[in-house]
Amino acid sequence: MDSFDDEKPVDDDEPTFAPQKPDSYQKYVFLVHLLIAIAISFLSFRGDFREWFAGVGVATPIMLTVSVSLFAIMTGINWYREELAPYMRRTLIVQEFEIDRFLRYKQIHGFLILLAGYLTTVICQLVWFQVAGFVILMLESVSSTSEVLYVVTIGMALLYLFVMGFFVIIFSDGLKFFFSDIAQLIEVEDRIQESIKAKQKEEKEKQEQEKKAKKKNVKDSVGD
Repeated sequence: MDSFDDEKPVDDDEPTFAPQKPDSYQKYVFLVHLLIAIAISFLSFRGDFREWFAGVGVATPIMLTVSVSLFAIMTGINWYREELAPYMRRTLIVQEFEIDRFLRYKQIHGFLILLAGYLTTVICQLVWFQVAGFVILMLESVSSTSEVLYVVTIGMALLYLFVMGFFVIIFSDGLKFFFSDIAQLIEVEDRIQESIKAKQKEEKEKQEQEKKAKKKNVKDSVGD
């Protein structure tokens, strides 16, 4: 008869984790890229606003900053190492090298998000080179420049989201295929993330209801 004495018990209770937060180095990465974006915008200005606008003076700094912002707000590897990894050791029957593989997977995933941002910035900037001339002509010939800028901004934002989403999906699926040996751990993380989001949404709704109740009580007390 097989013995289960050495197996780790499965914890059926709802897991409780510390709040997810980025690591400190992610903030430094963001600050460095922000300085680079400012430098690109400053150095590309040659005295001609149209050339600066149509070149890399506007689009590249903005998209680079947004791309790195996505990386900077991601949950840091320390949270996975200090919170999720111990939970997996406690509740799942896995080898230590599988935990190490999972942590490596999360590290690579973070840097792939950063790479996706770089590629998206380059592609969208190339597109901007092609359309910027037409935008400048429209700004010069149309009286309502704010509407033109609004349409262009929305169009570039949609293009950025589409390209970024494409790379994120490709990189994420490819990475999961490469780490298919720990698919169980990746699925566990997905379920936990869904649970955390559901709790956050529930807590937010509860706080909003409490605020509404307080306002109602104040109105009732004033009315009395």
